[in-house]
Amino acid sequence: MLTLDKSQLPSSFSGPARRRNLVSLTPLIDVVFILLIFFMLVSNFMDWHAIGLSTAEHAGSTDNAELLPIVVELDQRGLQVAGELFELPALVDHLAGELSASPQRPVLIRPAQGIVVQDVVTVLDRLTGAGISGISLLPEVAEGGL
Repeated sequence: MLTLDKSQLPSSFSGPARRRNLVSLTPLIDVVFILLIFFMLVSNFMDWHAIGLSTAEHAGSTDNAELLPIVVELDQRGLQVAGELFELPALVDHLAGELSASPQRPVLIRPAQGIVVQDVVTVLDRLTGAGISGISLLPEVAEGGL
């Protein structure tokens, strides 16, 4: 059996066992947070709920009576279609019924002066959420009409 004398070992092997340094997680956490902030800043969250919209000139005019546009007027009194007042849920149902016969028929939204943009966006959002397509936005109506 072979025995070693401590005097034969190099000096680096003598003495108490040295404890290894622990790896600190603090720099790793800092890097993760910096990456998180970076990706939050460069991400674009604005396109998630985009509403497709065209102007009235792109809606097109046709000689076909079935494809005459449905004009929804939005003013201080509420929502009107052909002079008839509607609440928003009733308007959605009315338009869905009108468009069931001819789904290619365009829907034109005409806000009056002084209408808050959020009200127009709410109407657009509810109509597109109900599956109504072909929606266009007309310029606002002046006091004296067109």
